[in-house]
Amino acid sequence: RILHKILVGRWSRSHSFADLQVAFQKRDGCCEASEILQAVLRRAHEKTRGLAAAFVDISKAFDTVATSTIVRNAVAQGLPPPLVEYISHMYGTSSVLIEQETVRPGRGVRQGDPLSPLLFLSVMDEMLKSSLPEVGFDQGGRLVDALAYADDLVLFAEDESRLRDKLEALNSALQAAGMSLNASKSCTLTIVPDGKRKRVILAPTQYSVGDTRLRTLDVEDRVKYLGLEFNWKGKVRVRHTGILEKYLIEVTRAPLKPYQRLNVLKQHLVPKLLHQLVLGAAHRNTLASMDKMIRQFVRGWLRLPTDVPVAYLYAKISDGGLGLLCLATLVPLAQRKRTEKVASSSAATAVLFKDTPCFKQFVARANMGIRIGGEAVCSKEEASQAWSEQLWKSHDGKALRGESVDPISHDWVRDPTRLPGKVFLRGIKLRGGLLPTRTRASRGGRTPAHGVMCKGGCGHPESIDHILQSCQLTHDVRCERHNRALRKINKVLSKKCEKVW
Repeated sequence: RILHKILVGRWSRSHSFADLQVAFQKRDGCCEASEILQAVLRRAHEKTRGLAAAFVDISKAFDTVATSTIVRNAVAQGLPPPLVEYISHMYGTSSVLIEQETVRPGRGVRQGDPLSPLLFLSVMDEMLKSSLPEVGFDQGGRLVDALAYADDLVLFAEDESRLRDKLEALNSALQAAGMSLNASKSCTLTIVPDGKRKRVILAPTQYSVGDTRLRTLDVEDRVKYLGLEFNWKGKVRVRHTGILEKYLIEVTRAPLKPYQRLNVLKQHLVPKLLHQLVLGAAHRNTLASMDKMIRQFVRGWLRLPTDVPVAYLYAKISDGGLGLLCLATLVPLAQRKRTEKVASSSAATAVLFKDTPCFKQFVARANMGIRIGGEAVCSKEEASQAWSEQLWKSHDGKALRGESVDPISHDWVRDPTRLPGKVFLRGIKLRGGLLPTRTRASRGGRTPAHGVMCKGGCGHPESIDHILQSCQLTHDVRCERHNRALRKINKVLSKKCEKVW
């Protein structure tokens, strides 16, 4: 693997692939590919242009490509003869022992090998060159014949007859390479201009590959490309609030402990939605609604009061919070970073979309101001610091500011596996100053039935600090806590020191 990583680095610096092949390279391929597809679809509508497109799925492409095709394309890439010979020997002599029987694979690229992505891209380059690259769609003065993210292909033409020719050429090239087109997962769309009415029409044109018909998109149909949903007009606004609510209900009904639900939310559920939220068409109001829904469920899981400070949920664990992800700040910042990267890219593909109205609208939406508690933030670091400051300014969280606090003091929040569920819930409330006291019950002009003075007759308001540190009712418990801590320290030091006093 070390040798192959070195070879990949040298290959990447000295050889390049087709401009519209955006996978496995040092570029934001998902963002580029999705914006190119969006730009092409929108241009067909805005300029009243004809467009025929085919979303092509290749059956088990990485597993079925012939070894001879891999070696042939390594030569076509201009690799040095010793490297080509090494690749040929590696694929020609590899074997697998299955139940005392030696099997020599003759197809597919090696899984987990650093060389495999580039070898596969070289094969796909041949497929793109064989599918009539001179036929395509005029996008701002440049011909876009195909869009490729590894084996996820989209073929473009200006009318149905030329798209049929491209599909036949691609199918022939795939068969020659040992691969095949998966007609059941492929689909097509045909946009026909209506010059008199200055509009375009989605025509129900049928396409076939061999004896198999490809699915034709209707006006209500959607196709998923790189995790994003498109229809014949472009990106589709997905009801992320409904999807999120479904996930949260499933997590709530699952037989999980409160901290396990919290981990599922932070490590799996929210990251699963981020790709669509960042590159899709999620509105700021949608993000705010999703944040509100998450807070509502988290309060239920942890049995927190409804007036818990929002900053307590979003501040970092090391700053006293719970470390939840705020979509209203995280998603726009991620959009801003990715749009800036592709807009400033020197890649030829960036020209295809960065001056289009749809991309400018995307950039404008990403660059809208982001505020946390009235303070503008421009980076993830600033957002994190702003949430912490908001927490420390709150009455419940002001005691959490502590520059000298040892980081290990927060480990029980990150990994509470050794704590009983009830103890964890009480600890979260205690950490945030959320335990019910007479002082807390008097907020907002409310007047507790028994006043705010301590029920122990101490003559002080009943607050958490008073109960923990000076109340006469908790004196014996405080002393016992102190003695337990001393005994624990004594036990640990006695194993390392001769004498402890």
